[in-house]
Amino acid sequence: MSKPDPNLEPNSEEDHEIPTQDPNEPELLVSRDSEVIEGELVEEVEGESAIEEVSPFQRGLIKAGLIANDVDLFDVVATDGPSYELDEMSIESVVDLCEYLEKESIRWVIDHAGQMFIHRNDERRADEAFDAVFGPEDL
Repeated sequence: MSKPDPNLEPNSEEDHEIPTQDPNEPELLVSRDSEVIEGELVEEVEGESAIEEVSPFQRGLIKAGLIANDVDLFDVVATDGPSYELDEMSIESVVDLCEYLEKESIRWVIDHAGQMFIHRNDERRADEAFDAVFGPEDL
């Protein structure tokens, strides 16, 4: 009998072996009914495919590395702090704002839809940061 392949582990449900994931490779979490395709998400909906296009703004956020991972997103959103729609801003303006928020140690995240969330305890300082970066808001 041959030695088992060290890159395979037994599958208890069936009598065959399945490959294990390389520990150096990042895990891609996708629902069973979804398939990732460059620039779009295809999700099975009762036998049909619904395609959600990624906007140029969202691509810019992704390219700039500004999209939060799910854990960080949940940590800030759960505080019930303010949120801001960023889709009418340029990517350069969003990057400038994020750099300023980082410099001021203000906790923020941006979700996949391009919405920024600020930690509730940093709300006042975030308002001051927006004023510093974009000028005072006219009421």
